[in-house]
Amino acid sequence: MDFYQLALKYKEEAIKMLDDVLRFETVLDEFKQESDAPFGQANKNCLEYFIKKAKEDGFVVSNADNLITDARELIDKEVTYGNTIPQNGLFFTEDVTDPELSPDY
Repeated sequence: MDFYQLALKYKEEAIKMLDDVLRFETVLDEFKQESDAPFGQANKNCLEYFIKKAKEDGFVVSNADNLITDARELIDKEVTYGNTIPQNGLFFTEDVTDPELSPDY
């Protein structure tokens, strides 16, 4: 797989997303633990933007009280290399290497 050509395919979309993210004024004014937006409304809006984009790309997303989010790809095929740890239908992988990219495999 030619990753350079793959990256070029998504270049404009990546630039647009970066531009969108840079427009959020994500400066902490005051931390409010009990608030719906503990790091401020702009930070919450930015977090929601990432959650929306991750879901659009098919990731399984969790949100911990608007403090942090986690996006994981649901793997529905057997992983045949690397160390995998199945957990709740997801695979958490360590040292996965694509055999096509590694001449030592």
